[in-house]
Amino acid sequence: MDRVLSTVTPPATVTDGFGQRLTGTDSETGEQVELLEFAPAIVEHEGFVATLAERVARFASVRHASYVHMRRLDRPAGDRLQLVSDLTQGWRLSEMLEESAAASIPIDITVVIALLRQLLPAVALFSRHNREAAIGVLSPHRLIVTPQSRLAIAEYAFGPAVDKLNLGRDKLWREFRVTMPPSAGLPRANPRADANAIGVVALSLLLGRSLDLDEYPGELQALVDSAHEHRDGEAAPLSPSLATWLSRALQFDPNTAFQTVSAAQVAFESVLATNRSYVTTSPTFIEWVSRIGITIENKRPQPPTPEPESASARETSSELRDHGGPAPVVVAEPEPEPEPEPVPEPVEVVEPELIAVAEAPVEEEVNLLEAIEEQPTAVEPAPEPEHIAEAEPEPVEEPEPEPIAAGEVESEPEPEQEPEPEPEPEPEPVRRAPSRIEDDPVALQLLTYKPKDLVHPVAPEPDPEPVAEEPQPEEEPVPEEPRYTPPPAYAREEAPQPRRYEPAGYARPEPIEAPHTNDEPQEAAPVAYAPVGAPAAPVAPVAFDAPAEAKRNPLVLALAGVVIVLLGVMG
Repeated sequence: MDRVLSTVTPPATVTDGFGQRLTGTDSETGEQVELLEFAPAIVEHEGFVATLAERVARFASVRHASYVHMRRLDRPAGDRLQLVSDLTQGWRLSEMLEESAAASIPIDITVVIALLRQLLPAVALFSRHNREAAIGVLSPHRLIVTPQSRLAIAEYAFGPAVDKLNLGRDKLWREFRVTMPPSAGLPRANPRADANAIGVVALSLLLGRSLDLDEYPGELQALVDSAHEHRDGEAAPLSPSLATWLSRALQFDPNTAFQTVSAAQVAFESVLATNRSYVTTSPTFIEWVSRIGITIENKRPQPPTPEPESASARETSSELRDHGGPAPVVVAEPEPEPEPEPVPEPVEVVEPELIAVAEAPVEEEVNLLEAIEEQPTAVEPAPEPEHIAEAEPEPVEEPEPEPIAAGEVESEPEPEQEPEPEPEPEPEPVRRAPSRIEDDPVALQLLTYKPKDLVHPVAPEPDPEPVAEEPQPEEEPVPEEPRYTPPPAYAREEAPQPRRYEPAGYARPEPIEAPHTNDEPQEAAPVAYAPVGAPAAPVAPVAFDAPAEAKRNPLVLALAGVVIVLLGVMG
């Protein structure tokens, strides 16, 4: 069962070796889509179908403004295959070239530059993200120009599938309009092939028409030599830089040919930078797109407006569609004109009288809905509702107000003031009972004790009140200089002498006395041997006796103190 209802609107369809392109409505979303109904020879090729299905499934989740979104690959029947893509509003570049050539409208060089500056970055972006494969089928037949002057690439997943066909360069061009660069063996879709296809698109724009079947690839060099660039309606030969770029893109010389699309893009930008006349002007490009697009739309026949289908025809077609049969063409019968409605005769309306109804005790509950259903519906207009006199309620006796005496003025009762809350009493302090002196005999004796020789003192005169004096700043205490305190005299002990080894029978020589003079005091000979651990004789402290006059002299005292300090330090 078809998931897309196709509708052919000539001449919007484009047919080539891959198949016929139609427009239709997607039954899943109800949106307008484009269908590529593949040719039977393509459907029978298993390698092509399997590779294309894999690529379409990979790109189904990718959306980009420079590419037509491919939704899925449908197989309505065993011998049918459809590529479902989003319907992009616009025109195929091949249609615009044909219309421009038919109307003898030359394509300005600014239009060529504007289209190439959109095509080169889009293909280079594809090459960066898909290095193992290329588009492979770039041509004016698969480029769409939108009414907003934007370029979109369609059917960009065909490259690896085309390689499965294993066709030569000439057959690919004649059957599928696919351009390939010269190669030693069978051509393959790679970045070099995309660069060559961009050169063919640029040459078609400069010529203002699509290439004929016999012109590719044998007459490419002659077409480049005869190409001109048009500026404001005037033709001029191609500039040397642009002609060189075009020859490298068409790969006349394998040594200088572009191997990638990115290299072709960089070289094209350098051509625009060297020649200041190659400036893209948006008004010229937009004007050309609008002019050619409107001409194409005016030549397309408008589809007939479908007549509304009757209810019986819709039911019959739905039943047949459920059973798998073809939907029959049902001619809707003209509906009969409705008969005029009869005009009702005027009916005299009698106003009902007012009836007073007294209150009566209700004995049984009546269901109003059942009562209304039991009453027959009358054709005559319903009378106005009767006015029922309601019974007056019994009066309630109210107490009479007391009479007011004369002279008294009736006044409103004053509102009673709310009593103020009494403050909580404060807790009384606990008072201890005073102790009685009579109960304590010791305290009583102390209170009544009076010494015998007690003389009552005279009351002193009250001291005069002190005069407040201004506070004076306190002087900081000056730290005293530290005074030297001589250390206490102590007994000086000699360190024990180490024991010397003396072998048996060793005669120790006598010590040699040093000569001394009369000026030096003679010292005692040193002790040759002192037993270990023997205490040394205490040394008596040196007493410094100075004459009385020296003791009174401060200079002498200071010198004596210095000597004592030096002796203490050295001792």
